[in-house]
Amino acid sequence: MAQQKKRVRRIRPKREILEKKIESNRLKAEDAQTKLNDQLRKERIRIGQERQAQLEQDKKIRDRIRIEEEEKKNIEQPLTTRPGRIYLGEKHLHLRSNDGLLLQTRDDGEKYTTNVRFTLPPNFFEDVHDGKLFVRIENFAVPHSFYSINQFVNKISITEMHEDLTNVQTKVEVAIPKGNYDVDSVIAELESSLEAASPLGLDYTVTYDERLNKVTIGMATADRRVNIDLSPDDSIAPIIGFHHFDETIYFITGTNGDTITSEKQVRVFTIESILIRSSLLSNNVHSTSSQTNSILARIPIDATPLSYEHYSSQSQIEISPNYRRSIDIKITDSFSNILDLELLNWEMSLVFTYTE
Repeated sequence: MAQQKKRVRRIRPKREILEKKIESNRLKAEDAQTKLNDQLRKERIRIGQERQAQLEQDKKIRDRIRIEEEEKKNIEQPLTTRPGRIYLGEKHLHLRSNDGLLLQTRDDGEKYTTNVRFTLPPNFFEDVHDGKLFVRIENFAVPHSFYSINQFVNKISITEMHEDLTNVQTKVEVAIPKGNYDVDSVIAELESSLEAASPLGLDYTVTYDERLNKVTIGMATADRRVNIDLSPDDSIAPIIGFHHFDETIYFITGTNGDTITSEKQVRVFTIESILIRSSLLSNNVHSTSSQTNSILARIPIDATPLSYEHYSSQSQIEISPNYRRSIDIKITDSFSNILDLELLNWEMSLVFTYTE
């Protein structure tokens, strides 16, 4: 009987040790599985980001090919060999934005450096009478100092009220500070800006679906409703993937948890190309009617922020040989908004070729 008790005592500690080992192994396995899941999630995110980057790069390549094909249509045969045309010569003109007259003022009182009038040297076109005159861009350099979100695409308007449509507050326009953003920072800035501007002190939520690349806006305060207006031309709608048609009003509520999700995908950087407009092609580069025929060049964005965009072309565009004393140059985005270089300057060299 005494021997059996001793055997039980010896068996019990062994069983407890075995159970502890089993539990320890189970925890280690769970920890390993958690780490593996984290690695898989990070890998999926990395693959998604690489795929998105590749899609953007492919789009840039397609845009450049398209622009080059468009330019080829305008390229003249060499003027020295074109039948019936006598080559007379060429003149070079180097333009620097800080040497011209700045024509347009920013909201802060400073001048845009991308809307400039240059006075031509005396008798610059005196050799051109009834012949043909052509111009091409020999070299153009502009700093990539313009922001991904600027004053032309950064607004959202809200009208807060009780959920029974009483106590309606005055519409408030919320402006996201201009700057360079990635998806996470623009989502965080949008949420904090909405809450800071809220007349009723509402608790807004702005979330990002990484898988779908879409944004959802909600509000967690009970018994409240918010009408959201993204229709103005300067709204942030294109950045966060919403439509901004006229009179498009979205609404969210706190009690029922009504939210809105972007119809399109998020596109943080909307400036994909810049346009050089000139009075050489149209007498007035500032009027709506001349927005198309005043374009001297369309340049896809290849450089990264804080570097330089460079461009040159062999395409020669025929212009009127009328006597001019000045040339206006205006640089815009593809939506005709003036490009804000944040007071930095650009340079461009033009080549004028004239023939009989």
